[in-house]
Formats: sequence, structure tokens, C-alpha cells
Amino acid sequence: MSRVRLPFPLRIAIFYTILGVLWITLSDRLVFYLFPNAAILTVVHTYKGLVFIFMTSLLLYALLKREVEIRTQAEQNYQNIVKNAVVGFFQAGLDGRFINVNPAMAGIFGYDAPEQMLHEVTHFTDQILLDAVERQHMVELLNGVGAVNNYECRIHRRDGQTAWTSVTVRLVRDQNGKTLYFEGFVQDITGRKHTDEIEKAMFEIAQAVISTRSLDELYAFIHSALAEIIPAENFYIALYDRDDNLLTFPYFVDQFDQPASPKRPGRGLTEYVLRSEAPLLASPEVFKDLIERGEVEMIGVDSIDWLGVPLRIGERVIGVMVVQSYTEETRYGAEERDIMNFISAQVALAIERKRAESAQQESEARYRGLVDNSPIGILVYCDDLVVFANSSFYKMLGMERPEQVLGRLFTDFIHPDQLPKTLERSNRLLQGQPVQYPVENVYVQLDGASVPAEVVAVSTTYQGRPAVQVMLTDLRERQSAQRALQRQFREMSVLHEVSEACATVADLDNLFTKVTQIIARALYPDNCGVILVNAAEQVWYSHPSYHGVDRETQFLRHQLSEGVIGKMIASARPIRVGDVRSVADFLGSTAGVLSEMAVPVFVDGQIFAAINAESRQPDAFSEHDERLLTTIADSLATAIQKILLLHNEQLLRRQAELLREATLALSSPLDLNTRLEVILDKLSLFASFDSASIILEDLDDMLIVAGRGFPEGVEVVGTRMQYTDKWIELIQLQQPIVFPDAQADPRFVPIPGTEYIRGWMSIPLVAYDRVIGFINLDSRQPDAYTEAQAALIQTFANQAAVAIENARLYEAEQRRRKDNARLLDELQINTFELSMAYDKTLEGWARALEIRDRETSGHTRRVTELTIRLARRFGINDEEIPHLRRGVLLHDIGKMGIPDSILKKTGPLTSEEWGEMRRHPQYAFDLLHPIAYLRPALDIPYCHHEKWDGSGYPRGLKGEDIPLPARIFAVVDVWDALLHERPYRKAWSLSETLAHIKRLSGSAFDPEVVKVFLELVEVLD
Repeated sequence: MSRVRLPFPLRIAIFYTILGVLWITLSDRLVFYLFPNAAILTVVHTYKGLVFIFMTSLLLYALLKREVEIRTQAEQNYQNIVKNAVVGFFQAGLDGRFINVNPAMAGIFGYDAPEQMLHEVTHFTDQILLDAVERQHMVELLNGVGAVNNYECRIHRRDGQTAWTSVTVRLVRDQNGKTLYFEGFVQDITGRKHTDEIEKAMFEIAQAVISTRSLDELYAFIHSALAEIIPAENFYIALYDRDDNLLTFPYFVDQFDQPASPKRPGRGLTEYVLRSEAPLLASPEVFKDLIERGEVEMIGVDSIDWLGVPLRIGERVIGVMVVQSYTEETRYGAEERDIMNFISAQVALAIERKRAESAQQESEARYRGLVDNSPIGILVYCDDLVVFANSSFYKMLGMERPEQVLGRLFTDFIHPDQLPKTLERSNRLLQGQPVQYPVENVYVQLDGASVPAEVVAVSTTYQGRPAVQVMLTDLRERQSAQRALQRQFREMSVLHEVSEACATVADLDNLFTKVTQIIARALYPDNCGVILVNAAEQVWYSHPSYHGVDRETQFLRHQLSEGVIGKMIASARPIRVGDVRSVADFLGSTAGVLSEMAVPVFVDGQIFAAINAESRQPDAFSEHDERLLTTIADSLATAIQKILLLHNEQLLRRQAELLREATLALSSPLDLNTRLEVILDKLSLFASFDSASIILEDLDDMLIVAGRGFPEGVEVVGTRMQYTDKWIELIQLQQPIVFPDAQADPRFVPIPGTEYIRGWMSIPLVAYDRVIGFINLDSRQPDAYTEAQAALIQTFANQAAVAIENARLYEAEQRRRKDNARLLDELQINTFELSMAYDKTLEGWARALEIRDRETSGHTRRVTELTIRLARRFGINDEEIPHLRRGVLLHDIGKMGIPDSILKKTGPLTSEEWGEMRRHPQYAFDLLHPIAYLRPALDIPYCHHEKWDGSGYPRGLKGEDIPLPARIFAVVDVWDALLHERPYRKAWSLSETLAHIKRLSGSAFDPEVVKVFLELVEVLD
């Protein structure tokens, strides 16, 4: 129970009353005993009264002096606390001027000393609060409730900068309730606020890859997130395309400059950052120096500060992010540069506190008010007993009332391990010896829990006796904040490492392994890794790199609905399980797991994989862990998609190379048997097989003309086969057939000795829109072939069919030449027939090109006839007409070099695809020029896309520099194409076509050719 301290006047009155009663009672008895004589007794009574007055005067003097010393000491204690406080303290009068500030307060506001701040600041609310609304709000709170606790607000510093503080203010009133002055504490929380803003911005930007619907939305979101941290009214993002050497500005917000158009990199500040690959803070001085050195040129409106940072993916810079200022009120420095540089690489973050008590009468009340409201714990002990403790101290130690502290040994609250050093420091203070402070000490709560604290102690007196005053700052919050910062730094490092891995690793296995190693090392050391989801087989299983998994469970495959992973797949959302013992079908990767967290990895809207973490501690994963793992999963998803696209591109490129290699191999030997062997050789480039055969039509049935890989003793070459339903179906569809298991398909009738065949695929040989045979691939394994393989081989088979037909034509021609070599007349006939055969071959090529390019049937025949008629009107003689005819037949022969993915694309072509398409005239020249027989026919294949005004390709010829046959054919080709329906459009009417031809006269077409053509069309019509 605490002692009740009586007011000093009352104590004097009580003391005087007791002393007077004792004096009168005891002294009278003693005098009557010693001096029975009445005369002497009268004299003695007189002197006894004088002695009483003298003694009581001395005693009153001693008591008053003692009281003054106590009050003086209390005032000194108050001044020590204020001066040594680690947070800002102030007192301000009702006129708003500061009465008193401590050094910490002056330092927070950028003043060199308290006196400087007292002299310069005219009103404390104008200095403390940056925002007028906040200022009015605080005044209303003070007038209403008399105090404001932990009010977070922005302040002006003396140098013009702003900072965030936590303010505690109260009104100090006298005994009648009249307000005397303001009193409060200010704590700088700028670091925590700044960290929180960066962390929030980083997290929100990472989430925006999913939440935003377009790049424009994402750019705007980045702008708004950055503007929460630094001034970013003028902001733009520039992206650089290295292939096209083009700089674009997809997002541009500026109060003066207009959005820039795409351009080639020049000598601007943006291009300088691209070249240097380093951040640039271009103040007017830096900008002037760069101009003088010739590094940059003046572009647009001149800004005051220009701040740009490179946008980097791995070692490659893809663009620049820029903010700029046009006013002196907004200036950028190293801090803004570092923030932007940090956010540009990937994602960011966090911290805060209270105090005081009063002294006797006015100074004691002020002292106690300061101490009781202080967020710093304060206690005073004398003779090792606690004689004073403020509320922060006993709350710090988990107590509810001061009585639980007062009167106890101060050592009761010191951790035993720290007791020797604490006693040593205490003894040295009491002996007047110097002690180095602050120090860290460990206190203990009533329940035995440890409380780390930063301690500052000073020697003092208590009621005239030596004492020690201790001020404690609870380090738990600081240490927690430090741990949070460390974790945030670790998490940012993890995100950076994951981002770097996602940007640089080129295959999935290495990517999964790298990501697992990163998160296992830095975040979840128990168990973690990548879970793969196979939707086709309806199973999930852990990747071999999964960290911490038991060997017996490492390669197990589970149904999609099983375990915590199954629940995540079903909900398509992250899942956290605090106690896996509550999950009936829990599947642990190792013994002792108590909690689990799984986050899905979406690729093209489907769950491709998951990142899973397990712990041997219950409730080990928080919402923060979930957000962090979701961010990693998003980065992983983007990398997976990039790798899959890259692999698909590589596969398509490889397939194109294989097709080109196989097609070139078919162009060399002319005899049929050699070409059949080449076809069997090249089949292994596209698919593995145990045996393969080639079947060609032969009169009314089919004949196996070539085979490979059949068992010894099984002769299939020369075997004749009837047209069964299976073959008729292939002929009608002109598409491959794949049997997953030939033995289980009733359509399959094996040749004796080939009962081993399980997986089977047949590809029709289509030449000139007619099936002339089949290529068969056999495998001993079921499900050996896929539709994708069949489609690829079909492309090769189309080329092979043309090669076979050409070989047949060639062999037939050879036989005719041999049989008729004896007679000159027959030789002349054969020569003519050979020429016709070449022309027929060219016609066959033209038909094949029509089929491949999806031209209307008969297009080549029609344009050939019309071109020849128009050419005769221009005086082209009969000797030149055959070359003209061959040129028309071969006008699109160059498209053989164009990939089907471009030639047969149904949608619009990209700029790269158009570039490839425009190379086909050059391909035609490269193919035909070495053939002397066809060289005179080159004008049309090589020049029919040149235009009269010079805007055509491939050489950009103009006017009469374009060969006349090409100028004639260009008009006829467009005429026939427009009049006939194509797969991708309807046919035009005659009037529409005539109007189009006339409109292009003088630009695309030779005006004279158009004039003569229209006359010819009128005659024909």
C-alpha cells in the first residue's frame, strides 16, 4: 500500500501540536518535581516558555530548509529527464510560442540548439503540422479532450524539408481548471513511414501484373504507386526495342511536353541512361555539363531536375523510367534516385512509441506529468528499494499498478544474468564515479518473460539520501522492427534473386531448382519446393528439387483432389493450414510437418504448378508469407510462360529447318528409287519408328515400293494391297491417320510377319490435289505417335509426293528419249515432248503453289492466257511468248521458301512476317537464275511486285525500269485475283474490279498497260 503524503502546512501544524502537548505535559511535571518553591517556580515557568519558543523556532527552520531542498532536487530531476530524453519535448504558451524545448526536439526540426528554435518559431502548431486541416484537427482535439496521443503528422523542418512525426500533446491546467500552457513529445517516425510506403508500393506493383488488364493500366498503376512515395507529377516510361533500334513512350504524363512519338535513339537524357545503363539525376549543373561534353542535346521543355533510372531485366536494359520537376519547390536528390532505382529492379518497406510524471505542487505536477506520460520507463530507487516508477515502467514489466513495484528491491526486476554488471554500475554511480551510458540491459516481467531495454541512469537524491534514477527504452519494438526490416530486406533479396533467376534461366528444371534453393535458403528451411500439376493425367507430384522431402515420398504421384494441394487446385486460390492434423487426407512430404502453405502458379489461366512450403511449427505461415509467395509465384509464372514460348519457337524453328533440309534432299537425285530411299532416310528426322514403308498407286490397287526396318525374312516390298476402308478414308480426307494401338483397331489389317505393330501412323502422299500413295510408320509401342508429329510429316509428305511425281515424269521422259534416240524425227518429237513435260512440270509446280497458297483453282491457267493476249498487243513476238508463259507459271515459285505458318496464316501478318513474305521474289530469282532454261522467264517472278511509282519490292524499281512482262502481268494478276473467291474473302464484282484497276493506274500500274488492258477486257467482254 502506498504512503499518503500530507501537505507541508498540515505536517507543520501536526508537528507543532504534538511537540507543544509533549512539552507542556512533560516539562510541567519536571519543574514541579525540581522546584517546589512557588517564587522560583514562577521564574522557571517564564524561562521554560522562552526555551520552548527558541527550540520550536530552530526545529521549524530545519523542517522548512529540508522541504526547500526536496523541492529543489525534484526540479533538478525534472530538468535531467527533459535534457537526457531521447524523444523531443516541448512546452508552449497559449500564444503559440515555445516556452521550452529539449535538444532532441530541436534536432528533429533541424535546429542547431533549443535556443535557436525558441527564437525563430512563432507558433508551435504552424511548425509541427504541415497540413492546415491536420492543424485544425489537433487544436479541436486539444480543446475537446485536453490531450492528443501518438498523433501522426507531417512537419516542416528548418531546411524546408518535411518529415513524419508521432506527436503527444496535452493541456496543462491549474487547480481551478484554467489552461496554463501546452506540453508534449515529438518522435521522428520518417524512417518507418518511408519504409512502409516503399513496401506498400512494391507489393502493389507486383500484384498489378495480375490485377491490371493491359499494359496501359499497369503503367498508370506504377505511376500512382510511385507518386505515393516521391513527387511524380511529371512521369514517363520509355521502352527500347533493340531489334528495330526504336525508342517508344507507352506512358507519358507531363504538364508541358506532349507525348513523344516512336523514334530512333538520339542524344537526349533518356538515351544517355540507355547507353550508360546507370541512374541519372540531372540537376541544371549536371545537365549543362552533359551538354558541354556532347553527351546529350536539349530536347523539349527544360526541367529543373530530371531523374531517370534504367529498367533492367538481368543484364539487359529494356527502357528508362523518368520523373522530372519544373519548380524549385520540388527537387530530387540521392534519396529519390535510390528509391526509383530500387523499385525499378523489382519491389519495398517499415516502424514507432510514449512518456512522463509530475513533482510537488507546480514543479512536482509538471515533473510527474512529464514522467507519467513519457513513453520511456522511469524508476528511482534509494537504498536498493524502488521509491518511484512511472506507468510506462510498470506496463513495460506487465504490471497494472505502481504498488506492484514500489517498495521492492530494484534487483527483483533485473535478469539474473545481468545482475552483477547492473550492481557494479549502480555502485559506481552512487560513489560518484563515471559510468558509460546508454547500455542495454534485460529486465524481467512478473511472469518471468524477458524485456530488453536501453538504459540511461543518473545519480540523484531522494529525501536527502543518495538515489539512482533510471530511464528505460523498451527495445522489443525496436528489435521487432529491426527483425521486420531484416526480414523485409531478406524478402526483397529473395524477390530480386527470384526475378534474376526468372530472367536468366532458360529451362524449367533449372528454374524450379534455382527458385527452390532461393526460398529454402532464405525463407522456409524446413520443407519447400515446386509442385507440378499434370491436368492430362489428373495427378500432381513434387519436382525432384523439392527441399527437405523424404526419399520414399519424393517421387509419389497423387490424384488432383488429394491433400492440401488438392484443395488449393480445387479452389484455384492460395491456401494456408495452421495445423495439418485437422486435414483428413493430409499428405506430408516428411515426418513432423504441422503446418503447410500452397500458392498456385497460373500459366495461360490454368494451374501449371504450385509453390509449397511446410513447417514443423504450428501456424507457421502468415498472410504476409502468402502475399510474398504469391509474388514469387507470379514471377515464376511469367518465366515459365517465357520458357515455354521460347521452347515452342525453337521447336518450330527446328521443324522448319528439318523440313528445309528434307525438302532440299529431295531436289537432287532424279531417279524414283533413290528418292524413295531419301524419303525413308529423312523420316527419322521427324519421328522414331521400328519399320516404315512407302505405298504408291499402281493401276487398280496399291504396291509397296520401299520399306525399312522390317524383321528378317519379312519381305514387304513388291506386295500388292487392295483399297480397304482405311485407305479410302485416307484418300477422301487427304489427312494423316494415327492409331494409338493398331492391334485394337479393326481397320488395321497387318501384313504377315508385322503383328508386332502397335503404334501406327499413315500419311497420304498428295501431289497436285491427288493422293498418289502413302507413307506408313510402325512402332512396337502403343501411343507412339501424336497428331503434331503427323501434321509435321504431312508437310514433308506433300513435298515428297511432288518429288515422286517429278521422278516418275523424269523416268518416263528418260524412257521416251532412250526408245526414240535412233531416229532424228523421233528425237525431235521427244525433244518437243520433253519441253512439254518441263512445261507440264512447271504447270504442276504452279498447281502445287496454288494449293499451298490457297489460290483459287485455275488461277494460273487463266492469268497465263490473258497475259499472253495482252503481251501480243504490246508487240511481244512468238519467240518470247514461251518464256513469258513460263514466267507466269512460276510467278509465285519463291513462296516455296516461305514457312506455312506465315503463308497460311488466317489473321493479319506482323511486320516481321510481312518482311519475310516480301522476300519471295528474291527467293524466286535465287532458285531460277542458276537454271539457264528458265533464266529468260525471270522477269515476272522477280519483278511482278514492283510498282510504277517505285514503292514496290524487292528492288524498288520505278516506271519503265520495270520489265514490260512484269508490268503486264501485275495488272492481270490483280484482275483475276479480285474476280474470284478466296478462302479469306468473297469475289469482287466486275465493276468493283475495273474501278480498282483504274484507281491504281499511275501508282501501282503502268498507265499505258492499264489503258490497253481495259480495251482488251472490253473486247473479251
